Amino acid sequence: MTHGCSRRAQFPLVYANDAFTDLTGYPAGDVLGRNYRFLQDTGTDPRGIDARSRALHTGQDVSVVLRNYRSDGSPFLNEASISPIRKPPTRSPTTSAPRSTSTTEASRPPLPGGTAGPVTR
Repeated sequence: MTHGCSRRAQFPLVYANDAFTDLTGYPAGDVLGRNYRFLQDTGTDPRGIDARSRALHTGQDVSVVLRNYRSDGSPFLNEASISPIRKPPTRSPTTSAPRSTSTTEASRPPLPGGTAGPVTR
């Protein structure tokens, strides 16, 4: 699981749990402060990237499945569900959009075209 900060440009990661670092091969110190794009490569479907980006910038919920890449270059499928957390109206209206990411291994069959894309729920 990771969390990103919507109050800062590029939504940098501010939290990554041990399961995330074990799966990706990136130590927490290498991912904190970075945008999630470091996991992407040419096999990552731009439709899923665009859907996630729109959701982050508009404060909407979204679930996408992306082909991402570990530190050793091996691919995995990443189901990213993003839900903004808003403060109650009695407080500041600042919106935070942490990314809660659950990941499945690349053994999952790819979507048509061999890439992973947006999930319709």
